[in-house]
Amino acid sequence: MFLAFPLNDKPDWRRPPVFTLLIILINCIVFFGPQRADETREEKAAGFYQKSDLPAFEMPRYLEALQQRSGAENRKIAHQVERMLAAEAYVHILPLMENDAAFMAELRRRRDADPAAEIWRAQRRKYDALRGERFTGNWMFTPAEQRWETLFTSIFLHGSVGHLIGNMIFLFAFGYTVELTLGAFRFVSFYLLAGIGGGLLQLATSWGSPIGCLGASGAISGLMAMYACLYGRRSIRFFYQLFFYFDHVRAPAWILVPAWLANELIQFVVFKDSGIGYMAHAGGLLTGTALILLYKRTHAGATVPDSGAAAIADSFPADLARAGKLLEQLKLDDARQAYAGLCRRRPHDLALLTTYAGLAKLVPASEDFHHSAALIFAFNAVTEEEVGFVRDTWARYLKDALPRPRLDEAQLLRLGMLFVRHGLLADAMSIETMMLRLAPHAAGLASLRLALVGALLKQNRRSEAAALAQALQAQMPEGVEARLAVELLTNG
Repeated sequence: MFLAFPLNDKPDWRRPPVFTLLIILINCIVFFGPQRADETREEKAAGFYQKSDLPAFEMPRYLEALQQRSGAENRKIAHQVERMLAAEAYVHILPLMENDAAFMAELRRRRDADPAAEIWRAQRRKYDALRGERFTGNWMFTPAEQRWETLFTSIFLHGSVGHLIGNMIFLFAFGYTVELTLGAFRFVSFYLLAGIGGGLLQLATSWGSPIGCLGASGAISGLMAMYACLYGRRSIRFFYQLFFYFDHVRAPAWILVPAWLANELIQFVVFKDSGIGYMAHAGGLLTGTALILLYKRTHAGATVPDSGAAAIADSFPADLARAGKLLEQLKLDDARQAYAGLCRRRPHDLALLTTYAGLAKLVPASEDFHHSAALIFAFNAVTEEEVGFVRDTWARYLKDALPRPRLDEAQLLRLGMLFVRHGLLADAMSIETMMLRLAPHAAGLASLRLALVGALLKQNRRSEAAALAQALQAQMPEGVEARLAVELLTNG
């Protein structure tokens, strides 16, 4: 639904984030070591379980135990198990049952004397031997068990390679700046406290649930909140995605915290049965925010320190003056190169972009002409004057670029969406035509077509909107964009 990722900092490897990298290393060692050994044993044991008489003996009893318990969480799990049992989806019931410590303890205490029970006990012993001691199950946090040490250990466990990689990317992206600001000891302490805070909120909202929780997401959510609170009112640049729309924008850093928190709460309500710990994420965000607000009260004026990038910025005024002098002396090639370097450092400075583009258009066969156009197409145009500048650059680039324009799908989609937002539909439709030629089955083309359908309907151009909707259905008949386009036509 919603994603926001800051683009403000670049690591300075002269001051490496040692403890951030160490935490990443520990997570990887745990996952690819004992957790991966768990996975191998469990695959072999699950194969035996499927072929044995164990499902017929154990799983109806597990369903019965769930149905006898009180609480909404147990009723929900019982309903899920009942449906899976009817479909003989034993492989999905097995982890739920195995992580239900109370049921498993009761099951192992059974002393039925009938022959079926003897067969069950023999097969259960063989299954347990194949499965061995479960590292992940022993150390992940399960609300029903309330083993408090697992609030800490579960922070270093992950459910899959994708889960691990995604978390480690965000851990590095935010941990670098937070560690640099807080120092190693306070950084590690706050990271762990945020993870524990996330686990506690997950416990409070899933009290008594036998479903285990694992992952660094709560702690990393805490880092995200710390990052935003440390920057505070300072404007940062961040990428965001809302459904199929994405862009980047500059805004005060603190607004990311309520945006992230609202996203987790909405997803918790809408996708409550997804198995994702949205409330652990929310708990981490709240804990990280509280820790940094307390830190800033006791460390007046605390903020993100200047990094290596800031040192480069210190030379900017002198470099700008040098570029201006080269321009005054009509040393146009040297001036163009100087302004190219300045624009790389400040790609959102419209005055610099205008000067650079003016110099680059004198040599349309040069790399600078393509580079200046790309920077302008990526510019976050807001005012009519800025949008007009981007549109004029677009028209000139199409006409003059040699040997031909260099435009990829992402650039075209961004320009198309910009023109749609500002009512420049003729330009947006020309981009739609170019995208159709460049990547006829791309998701970006579908997004642009959907936006155009809505904009055309607002201008009462229904026949054109219908033609685009029809093209969208032909492109992606099962896609969400095609369905939304039909709904717009129906309700428009």
